[in-house]
Amino acid sequence: MKSTITQTDIDILSKAFFGNAKSQIIGDKKLNKDSAHDAVIDLNQGKRTIEGLKREVWQYISNSDGSLRWVFKRKDKRPHFLDFYMVSGWRSWLYVCAVKILFLLGLKRLIIQGQFSIYYKDVLYAHQYMTDDKHDGFSVFTGTVGPNRKIVLALRKGSKHTHFVKIPVTERSANMVDHEVEMLQHMQQLNLNKMITPKAIKKGAVGIFSKLSGQLFGRVLHLGRQHIEALTELHNATQHTQSLSESTFSADIETRVRSLKQGSLVHRSDELLNNIKEKWSTIDKTQKVNWSLAHGDFTPWNMFVSQNTLQVYDWELAENQKPALYDLFHFVFQSGILVLHESFDSIYRKILTITEEPDIKALIQNNTIDVNQNLLLYVLDVSSYYLGVYQEQEKVHLQVAWLMDVWVKALQVLGSPRLEQNQRDVFIREVFPRFSNNKYAILKQLGSSLEGLEEAADIDLFSDKHNTSEMLKLCMNHKLVSKLKIRRRSYMTVAELFFRDGGYLSIDFIHQFKRKHLSYIDPALLTRNMSADKNGLKYASSLANLHYIYLFYTLNHSEVPRRYQNWFKRLPEVEKSNLMEAWNNYYETETDMEALFNYTHEKRISWINLIKKQRNNRGFFGIKNQLFYGIDHIKSMFQPSGFVISFSGVDGAGKSTVIEAVSARLEKQFRRQVVVLRHRPSVLPILSAYKYGKEQAEQRSMSSLPRTGNNNSVLSSLLRFAYYYADYLVGQLVVYSKYLVNNKIVLYDRYYFDFINDNRRTNLVLPPGLARLLFRFVNKPHLNVFLYADPDIIVKRKQELSTENIVALTQGYKELFTDFDSKYRKSSYVQIENVHLEHTVEKIMHQFSLSV
Repeated sequence: MKSTITQTDIDILSKAFFGNAKSQIIGDKKLNKDSAHDAVIDLNQGKRTIEGLKREVWQYISNSDGSLRWVFKRKDKRPHFLDFYMVSGWRSWLYVCAVKILFLLGLKRLIIQGQFSIYYKDVLYAHQYMTDDKHDGFSVFTGTVGPNRKIVLALRKGSKHTHFVKIPVTERSANMVDHEVEMLQHMQQLNLNKMITPKAIKKGAVGIFSKLSGQLFGRVLHLGRQHIEALTELHNATQHTQSLSESTFSADIETRVRSLKQGSLVHRSDELLNNIKEKWSTIDKTQKVNWSLAHGDFTPWNMFVSQNTLQVYDWELAENQKPALYDLFHFVFQSGILVLHESFDSIYRKILTITEEPDIKALIQNNTIDVNQNLLLYVLDVSSYYLGVYQEQEKVHLQVAWLMDVWVKALQVLGSPRLEQNQRDVFIREVFPRFSNNKYAILKQLGSSLEGLEEAADIDLFSDKHNTSEMLKLCMNHKLVSKLKIRRRSYMTVAELFFRDGGYLSIDFIHQFKRKHLSYIDPALLTRNMSADKNGLKYASSLANLHYIYLFYTLNHSEVPRRYQNWFKRLPEVEKSNLMEAWNNYYETETDMEALFNYTHEKRISWINLIKKQRNNRGFFGIKNQLFYGIDHIKSMFQPSGFVISFSGVDGAGKSTVIEAVSARLEKQFRRQVVVLRHRPSVLPILSAYKYGKEQAEQRSMSSLPRTGNNNSVLSSLLRFAYYYADYLVGQLVVYSKYLVNNKIVLYDRYYFDFINDNRRTNLVLPPGLARLLFRFVNKPHLNVFLYADPDIIVKRKQELSTENIVALTQGYKELFTDFDSKYRKSSYVQIENVHLEHTVEKIMHQFSLSV
């Protein structure tokens, strides 16, 4: 095979296999017989013999840009290199499974990008770390491009990796390896119980690190108990207080600010640099700051979660003096930006929620930590450090733009009055105290208040209908509320509030506690023994919450979420005992909390039978409940609360990425189930399914490129179009009854507009204007988004279209959407240039708030 290995790759391979020894490269040229041949890399496909040298064949998998990523021996029967790989979601999990299956079936040739041979005289560079029969193989990770680049060898014995060897490539990475070994040796001296770290030694220029073991749960993307306990223990062992001006932290930022350059081509570089300088200049350097040792790159891909400990590796960025909570901030920022694609507002609210965790809250209070001030110091530190790194790189990856966008927004908001202007939080602080004259009880806010309510959370509130009407008036008249949607049922009123800054809040005003036709809680329970906070907000008692939370989830076929279980289980023993005694007396049962939360289907049935026997479900009351349940169901049929969004654009405009991000955002922020449909409702199968079967037809359709068909028959096109048109007519009824009535959001990846503007894409030849004329009978999605981008960018992504075709199709879509926007006033048609993902998503979310 023809090699695609670059000179940079060759330099990395030489260093990985031969260290500092000079190697000869054989590409298209013949072996230079006048040169010494102690170390040779042969990029040719053929097999050659070099007298006096041993030969090994190695294979590789490349990055998306074609550069080497993982290198492994051809004779390896297992994909040992996956030990370098971070599994962060279902896609990466599927990739790992696929690679393992291909290796098992002997089909690894389907994923490798190439191979090469190496020749050596005695031993390879890595062999010096594989003595005493401790190891018998290794894989190579070529490292992340940039000034911090290090080659990593994963040494193994049999099928298990035992050590990692880091080989520095640059002077900076050599310093980082030295520093990491020193920090890990220091960590061993701290004798921590909750945080496990590798053992490290220095051997020549490289660092050797033991592999952590016992990955019971593996990698976790969200901060959990183990993370919090480990961070709290580390802080308590290393914390100290010192003024900002006297710290090495301050000196490091000062040095970076002076060295950062204007005019860099890195995305938003000048804007970020100006924000860093402006914000750093306004900080009071005489203030006292609570410091502690921090890992510096505390992210899901640098740790494993075990039963009671956190196993953390890659300590090369660790420092003894970082602002308290630095690692906590970094975990939320990095996972939020790089994995969950969250905005700064979402990340900030998540941080506020985490700081309400009992251990973190106690740590903050005991050490007088200013969370917002330390968060600002964190952003200044991480953004100034990585901006310097990116400015030294020839190329930067796509994720850099995501990071830069969030850092810019963070520095615009932190340390300024704008931080307090989150309209959702302001509304809660201003309006809920004004409910004090009304009879109500806030539910599910166990041990916490409504302040800092996380973005995805709604509010459950018990109130009778009269009090609900009074409270809705206060909501409706608030200056920050741009829109209020109300859905009424016999047993509850749902208020959806849309704020002027794009924020959203759903409040469930519950009048009766019902699951279908069953009434499962006496409302009088909810107003007994209520408590009020400093602002006068009224919260239901622990017993009332236990009734509501337990029965709500159990009757809905679900186990009580762990966060609620844990709160009840952590109550003081006396309070927990009193709680269960009251529960058993009320229901005439004999159970403890552990048994209560152990969900089974049989237990659910027994609760249903018990509730049916209660007075409010028997006789006249039972008939009344059945009647109102039927009325509510009919109402929902004629008052659908779902929403439909279509996405259009030429191939390569970025629809799939945007749809994925919008879907995640809608589910998280609005707590609505999102359904993605491709092109049409698909009630009728693809036409070729009648010939090949559904599964094979779909595979053929996915594997064939658009616009490659050669159909020129108008009659054939009309027949096929009539079939798909029927699918839109019939399918819209199915979508309505299946999704919209049930409050779901439907996203169309392409829609009917392709038939109007780009019918050749589906191999159709239609009379001009026919598809456009018939659109009047097709369901109009509530929001229609046309995404476009620079033609040169699209051509680089996909080569199906020429620049001229892209320009023509884009203009056609723009004219179509402009016309339909004025013609069909009940739906919205927006055109968005898809340059930066976060900006595109924000525009769509804003338009959704206006249209919903």
